Amino acid sequence: MNEIEVSWTGKYPNLCSGHWKISFNGKSMKVPSPFINSSMGTDGIYSSWHFEDWMEVFEDYEDGIECEEWLGKNVGWIKSMFESIGVLDQVTKEDLIKLYNEIQEKDWRYLSCGGCI
Repeated sequence: MNEIEVSWTGKYPNLCSGHWKISFNGKSMKVPSPFINSSMGTDGIYSSWHFEDWMEVFEDYEDGIECEEWLGKNVGWIKSMFESIGVLDQVTKEDLIKLYNEIQEKDWRYLSCGGCI
């Protein structure tokens, strides 16, 4: 299996101001601009942090779409990432599933860390 590495550079208190870094076999891929600075919409349990009546409230919620649907919905920009380093012909279904899992592990949602509040 090929090596896929994914990282999100945002950290508290500015989790949402990061960007995605994705590499394939050590080669950095170009994440298209509409996606490089945003959450990716993968399925998961996320946290919300806000105030209600001057009290901090932390809530967990489920959001996002599962692997097969996510891959189908995002096939265009995923394909362009692999094309950007000339390796599209080397990518397997297992690689795409690993890409989803790696992104899902680091995915986030706005208001997750509360740094903006």
